[in-house]
Amino acid sequence: MMKGAHSVCELCGAMMPDSGSLFCETCANDPAQLELVMIQSFRGDDRMNKIKGYKEIKSLGKGGMGAVWLVEEMATGAQMALKLILPKVASDENKKAWFLREGRNGCQLRHPNIVQYHKFERSGDSFYILMEYCPGGNVEDLIKRNRDIFREDTEKMKERIEISTAIVLQALDGLIYAHQAPVTSLLADGSEQSVTGIVHRDFNPGNIFLSDTSLTPTAKVADFGLAKAFQSAGLTNDTFTGMYAGNPIFIPRQQIIEYRYAKPDVDVWAAAATYYYMLTGYAPKDFKGRIDRFAAALDAEPVPVQVRNPHVPDRLAEVIDTALRETPEIGFATVKALKEAIVSA
Repeated sequence: MMKGAHSVCELCGAMMPDSGSLFCETCANDPAQLELVMIQSFRGDDRMNKIKGYKEIKSLGKGGMGAVWLVEEMATGAQMALKLILPKVASDENKKAWFLREGRNGCQLRHPNIVQYHKFERSGDSFYILMEYCPGGNVEDLIKRNRDIFREDTEKMKERIEISTAIVLQALDGLIYAHQAPVTSLLADGSEQSVTGIVHRDFNPGNIFLSDTSLTPTAKVADFGLAKAFQSAGLTNDTFTGMYAGNPIFIPRQQIIEYRYAKPDVDVWAAAATYYYMLTGYAPKDFKGRIDRFAAALDAEPVPVQVRNPHVPDRLAEVIDTALRETPEIGFATVKALKEAIVSA
């Protein structure tokens, strides 16, 4: 709706400069308002670019970047997760690049232990990704559902080790595939390059999703928003100079020092750190009292896993501690080598 050189926000009705956007800055940056955008898009509001062919079922979560909805494909009845970023976030070139990279990378990967991405598109001022819905949530949800198994003083330590190992081994299979998958990488000059393998760079318990709520789910790696084609490291427009990214609790110092040039061994360290967390309830490094967690990740040393959980078998503890070694290099060069060592132990 136009009024001279101004337009009206379609959500709150506030006057705003005519920039071509449907929403004022306040609404564009408000996760609660995003839910209204989603509903209007699904229900075919003429003012919105429609998300055609899907109907909303329920919200799965929201945050400062956007929201995730459980939706149903009306033609088939299939349930999917729809991830949509806020219009304000979509105007941030770096954050938009992360989101589009997740969609682009995810849609190129097909493996039973990787969340399947169906498509990513634009709806008005926002972007969305349609992906496989995992009813079991992520590893953090599994731990919360089964506190009797994952308590520090639990009598079910054998079961805890078995569950954690089964999930991590499946996730490692997903990473092994991703590290050798043929993908097309977008270079900084806008051209495309066919390469082999991408490194995840943000592997952690929150990015391992589960097929169901049982204790024996299929584990699937998700969120390739920070993933990078390592054969073209430093050449793509997927990373920004001088920037740290990823969860500092689950990344090695090598990834902080040379983020643009991260190789598959950073995923080895992150996978071992995730396994450590599932077995102990702690991050490998002590972050207590540290405000700058990236600085702590650079100078702190991993605490041996048996210090945190003496019930971890000796041979398995040795594998985990070796994988978390950072100097002079990470203890295992490949995820496949880590998997083989865990199985052997």
